[in-house]
Amino acid sequence: DDAELQDILNAMRDGTLNQHHLNLLKGRIGHKATDNVTRLYTLNVDVENINNQKLDELPGDTHYYLRTTRGSSWNDAQILQKNVLAPEILKLKTNAVVMAVKNDPEGRFFNGSIGTVEGFSSEGFPIVDFGDAYNYTVYPEEWEYKRGDRTTAGLTQIPIRLAYAITVHKSQGMTLDTAEVDLSNAFVEGMGYVGLSRVRSLKTLYLKGFNQRSLMVSPVARAIDTKFKERSKENE
Repeated sequence: DDAELQDILNAMRDGTLNQHHLNLLKGRIGHKATDNVTRLYTLNVDVENINNQKLDELPGDTHYYLRTTRGSSWNDAQILQKNVLAPEILKLKTNAVVMAVKNDPEGRFFNGSIGTVEGFSSEGFPIVDFGDAYNYTVYPEEWEYKRGDRTTAGLTQIPIRLAYAITVHKSQGMTLDTAEVDLSNAFVEGMGYVGLSRVRSLKTLYLKGFNQRSLMVSPVARAIDTKFKERSKENE
């Protein structure tokens, strides 16, 4: 419901960004985010460095959880691994900031929910506070890859990951109340659109920087968007 952010995103899709839009984005640079805000970066190396650094700063023992896969198709298992946000090796400590990467079947948390590890159960699973006055023990979940009605691969892991930082690419599909976004090293068109459209409001966007490529959308995406709009008008 943020008209200014919607206007910026619409202009990016249309290729009509102007100085007013740039000034709005520049106005979000320099605002200091809180420590527990999720940070979106374009490069994997930046994300890994921040998450490992923040985890190392926490006292206490590190708990490790290994992702497992099953199935009859190695190729399908590889596809599943690339598209699932749960890490191959999940490292956690008490007080670590985490993000849910799958909707909970019981509706206790959702993909993109941010929480804090409050401790570990007697079984060794993390107990997470997602900010609703309750602490939930998060158990392993399975993701499946299907071809028709047949499941050809499966992947099991605890459905959370460290959330001090995440790549813009991996953030697709998430809605964040607030985020710190660094688009200074954006290397492909559309990356900036994905990063900026994760937050609900321009006021909850903490922008570290952006480059020219981050504000561009590919000609192919623009053509598809135009076609969708034309068909929408026809249907109306």
